Amino acid sequence: MHPELRAELDRNGGLVLRTDLPDRVPRWAIGNGVRNGELIRVWPGVYRRADLDVFDHRRAALLHCGEGALLSHTSALVVWGLLADEPDGTVHVTVPRGRRLRSAPGLTVHTCAETPP
Repeated sequence: MHPELRAELDRNGGLVLRTDLPDRVPRWAIGNGVRNGELIRVWPGVYRRADLDVFDHRRAALLHCGEGALLSHTSALVVWGLLADEPDGTVHVTVPRGRRLRSAPGLTVHTCAETPP
């Protein structure tokens, strides 16, 4: 794995958002990491180290959904300790209206009328 990409992964708990990578990380580094089995694509543009024993799928979903995204529904209840885990394993995220994101297997995207404070 490219050393600058490894450094970014280490700084970010093993997760990176492709669009947030600094210029010193070559564009080809992500593709090589995936081909070599060192990285796993979690969501579009979000990658994690393949050797992580534990990885935060909720944080990865928030990275994918971008600024203003919040955990909601059962995912928020898990974080607040009111549920042990999402009943069906799906992460629920609420984003501001107008954000063009689709739900996908393992991710349900909801919209709200206003950006929460």
